[in-house]
Amino acid sequence: MSSQRPHSYLIAGFILVVLLMLSLAGLGAQRLEVLKGRVDYILQDQMVKIDLTHRLRSITRERMIRMNLMTITSDPFVRDQNYQEFLVLGNRYIGTRHKLEDLVKGGTETAMLDQLRNMSINATPIQERVVELALDNHLEQARALLFEKSLLIQQEILDHCDVILTTFEQSSQSAMEQARQTYQTTYTLMINLTTLAVLLTAVIGMIVVRRIKADRGQLLSEIAERRKTEQELRHTKEGLEQIISERTATLRENLERLSEAQRISHMGHWEWDIVTNELRWSDEIYRLFGLQPTGFGATHDTFMAAVHPEDRHMVNNSVERALRKEENYQVEHRIIWPDGTVRHMREKGEVAFDENGQALRMIGTVRDITDERENEQRLWHLAHHDALTGLPNRSLLYATLSQALTRAKRSGSKVALMLCDLDHFKSINDRYGHDAGDQLIVEAGRRIKSCIRESDVLARLGGDEFTVVMEDVRDPENTRQVAQKITDALNAPFELSGEHSGMIGVSIGIALYPEDAPDMDGLLKNADVAIQSKRAWPQRLLPVCRSGLNWRMTRWNNIKALLRESTIPRLTT
Repeated sequence: MSSQRPHSYLIAGFILVVLLMLSLAGLGAQRLEVLKGRVDYILQDQMVKIDLTHRLRSITRERMIRMNLMTITSDPFVRDQNYQEFLVLGNRYIGTRHKLEDLVKGGTETAMLDQLRNMSINATPIQERVVELALDNHLEQARALLFEKSLLIQQEILDHCDVILTTFEQSSQSAMEQARQTYQTTYTLMINLTTLAVLLTAVIGMIVVRRIKADRGQLLSEIAERRKTEQELRHTKEGLEQIISERTATLRENLERLSEAQRISHMGHWEWDIVTNELRWSDEIYRLFGLQPTGFGATHDTFMAAVHPEDRHMVNNSVERALRKEENYQVEHRIIWPDGTVRHMREKGEVAFDENGQALRMIGTVRDITDERENEQRLWHLAHHDALTGLPNRSLLYATLSQALTRAKRSGSKVALMLCDLDHFKSINDRYGHDAGDQLIVEAGRRIKSCIRESDVLARLGGDEFTVVMEDVRDPENTRQVAQKITDALNAPFELSGEHSGMIGVSIGIALYPEDAPDMDGLLKNADVAIQSKRAWPQRLLPVCRSGLNWRMTRWNNIKALLRESTIPRLTT
């Protein structure tokens, strides 16, 4: 009876210590989780909002600088470059503001961002007016409007950004203070509980010592049983070793499968120790770079040596931005294999920092996207070129013509749009078949191409219609000369498959920018009208027609010629 009582005390004390330690661990984990949430909020949310607000201020200043440069430079190309950068900065400003609005959950911060959006909306018309005046070369008016209104509004936006920054910083400091208080409370609680656990452990230890002295005889009698237990443990150890061996084999098999998956997906992983400048690659990356693991000293410098010289600056900038915590490392670049082969890579990575903000290492993946790039280029070509002739199609023609008109508007030059509609093509196509018709279309495109400049663009609209876009037209008469060359080239016989030959003609309509039409749709319409007008009169008198007044003059001259001959031919339809 006396022997059972101390034993019961020991069990109760042990249970009490276990419960106390579990409570200590649970409370500590809970408090630390709260602390972690506070710290994560500060580092991941507040700091991101502060960083985005700084970017807004920086972009706003940069846009002010671009607007100022546009108003003081007399070089139209420099002004256009500043205008393009001004537009890019505007898109970056909107994207950054949207990111910041997504992070804000409500309250005062949302109201402040709404006010910033309204200020930006109010500033937009004035900015657009300044840019419009600058692009139209009204520099004095643009500068006056810039200094009288636009800069003042931009300064108000910058001041409001400062207010937003102050609000975010105050919120960050408040969160830090709450995290510090949580840490202090958790620390005090854990110290108290630990002290209590130590005291209880000491008491239990004393009881254990007394119990050991009293039960020495009982311990000697248990030696045999312990030896038996050791034997069982030995068998258990052998079983564990077997399990470890099996799991090791499974892990090795999984690693092999991972390597196989990376090989199939053309992807590898890497780790860069920034402190020692050591670079560790998976086996797949060596294959992607065309290298042997034994012959390559893996460092960041040797990696950069494999990067295409034109892309090294871009890769270095992306690495530096990641090291400055501006953004994650994500870049697409080219590499050069030892045999000179060029491959395209896509890399993604993240940087690990210590508590002082110093970069320790980068980890990431690299994937070969050469096939994707080639497929994209192939799909783009198929989407913008005619499948039969390989010439630009309607979609690419519209884009090319739009760009040509934009350049002509800025430089004050002329653009000619020439529609070429093959005559009698349908009869040949019906008589000899579609293969012969396709052959004739291809040869017609080749002949037209030989009659124009390398800088001119030839496109196929579809069927038997071709279009030529001519930029920098100095003399409109030159377009008629080119049209006559095309007419002569297409009037020559066509040798077709199956020992067939055919003769076709061509109807050509010309429209000039800006005389005949101020925009793309007008040029296309007037050129088509010119073709239809040509077909309404004898082709021997009208080999080439222009739209508008020039066409009417040509028609009147032909009427007078017919009257002089005292014979008026029948109109053809």
